[in-house]
Amino acid sequence: MLSLIAALTLQTAAPHVIPDGGRISEERKCFTLSMTRDGQTRPIGLTWQTIERDTVDGRPVLRVVVHQSVNGGAFDMRDEFLLEAATLRPISLINTRQGQVHVRATYGPIASRVRPSPTVSPPLSTCP
Repeated sequence: MLSLIAALTLQTAAPHVIPDGGRISEERKCFTLSMTRDGQTRPIGLTWQTIERDTVDGRPVLRVVVHQSVNGGAFDMRDEFLLEAATLRPISLINTRQGQVHVRATYGPIASRVRPSPTVSPPLSTCP
């Protein structure tokens, strides 16, 4: 019991660290999703991961998108996270499935004016 109390005390005494979003660069990555069955591996889909710098209501933000397409688009899901550029604090999350908004989570006053950005992910046909 004393070790638990000591651990909790040390945890709250630790310095508060705010991430530095300035160290994150814009990037686009594409990954092929593969499935192995009976020793045979074949591609079944793609995942695009994108980080872009943007401005929303005059505030610098990072737009992080993870877009997955499987079986030629039979399953298509896109998560778009909007983060404060400097601190990486979340502003919003928009999850779309088959092109329709499925989940919208907002974390601050700017988020109510945020809309999905259709230009972030290229069409999911092949990785370059």
